[in-house]
Amino acid sequence: MNEPKAKHNEGWLDKLAISMAVLCAIHCLIVPVMIVAVPLISTTFFVHENFHLWMLIAVFPTTLASILLGCKKHRDKYVLAFCFIGLALLVGAYFMEQQGAAHCASCAGIDAGSGLSNIAWINTLGGVFLILAHSRNFYLCRKLSCCETKSDCGCC
Repeated sequence: MNEPKAKHNEGWLDKLAISMAVLCAIHCLIVPVMIVAVPLISTTFFVHENFHLWMLIAVFPTTLASILLGCKKHRDKYVLAFCFIGLALLVGAYFMEQQGAAHCASCAGIDAGSGLSNIAWINTLGGVFLILAHSRNFYLCRKLSCCETKSDCGCC
């Protein structure tokens, strides 16, 4: 009579989105330093003026699909909050970067005093919030799936 519900198959979306968030964080922390240490890196894809736009285009659909599918099941408000804070920080940093690029075409994204720009820190913080959202979403979906099927997966 009671059929077991389908197992959480959206976990790959969380893993993909976490990987992209980690890539963003690494990019924002390492590329400014690498530009100074290895000037040749300034000619690569990673410093192209549209890199952050491309990453936003990749991050938004995977994040929203994964988080909304997960929250439909577990209804955790923290996952949604972390997700929207992370996305808002990334979008805000992108627009700050675009506004700054219009005023300073020769900026390399490095502050004289701190070593990294405020935009890099905002992007990194946005990535951290997205990693928190996806990690929690993945855990909660896995736990819910295990509990619904009564399998011995050790997460209940």
